[in-house]
Parts: sequence; structure tokens; C-alpha cells
Amino acid sequence: MARDIYNNIDFDLTLELDTRTAGVEGDPVDLIGTESAVVVIRTTVVDDGEWTFTLEHTDDDPDGTPTWETVEDHEVQGEFVGATIVPQEFYRLGYLGEKRYIRLVVAVEEVTAGAEFEAFVVLGDLRHKPVGRVDYEE
Repeated sequence: MARDIYNNIDFDLTLELDTRTAGVEGDPVDLIGTESAVVVIRTTVVDDGEWTFTLEHTDDDPDGTPTWETVEDHEVQGEFVGATIVPQEFYRLGYLGEKRYIRLVVAVEEVTAGAEFEAFVVLGDLRHKPVGRVDYEE
């Protein structure tokens, strides 16, 4: 059996790489056509703060006026509440819910200089394969 993850995943950016000293809501990610999703947070520089990463979801079109709800604990794999994050690390939150759109919500306490990080969503178990993508030449 050939292993092929290349044609079976896709990804979408929810938070661009930036230094943050306050809470932020990520851009919504559409899960249509997927059966699984995991949010990956990548830190680069961390000076201070106690960070909380949670997920929100909705079936409402995010271009309208969506009603976002916090994803319940039994629908999330992983937990980062009031955590001290470290630089050059990856953190992840798996989504087990049934809604169409998700987003990452970040809260922080005891922050002065903050932290630099980004977040993206890995979309798995795609219903339509292979995924259309652009390959970059080095």
C-alpha cells in the first residue's frame, strides 16, 4: 500500500505571523469537503504572557453576521489554557465538531512584550482528491 498524504491534505492560514500583545480572533476557515481538521500554532519569539488558545465554530456565512460559539471540550483534542508557550515550537488543537467554519481565538494575560506566532489549519480526509495546489521550485 502506497502512503500518500500529499494528495490527501490541504491547509489554510487563520493567523498570519505577527507579534501579539493582545488577544486576537483568527480568520474563518471553511471545512466544506473535509472530514477532519487540526489547528497548528507555530511560535517564533516568545517574551512573556500566559496564552489561551480556543476554537470557535459556526454554520453561518462568515461574510454576513455569523454567530460564533466556543467549541465544547468534547469536540476539541488538546488544550492550551493559561499556558506559558515557548519559542520555536508547534502546538495543535484537533477539531471534532460538525460545523462548517472554524476559527482560532487567542487570549492573553500578564503580557508586556508578547509573542510572535502564526496559525494554520490542516484539512484532512478530503472528499475530492487530488487537491489542487501550486508547487514551488527552489
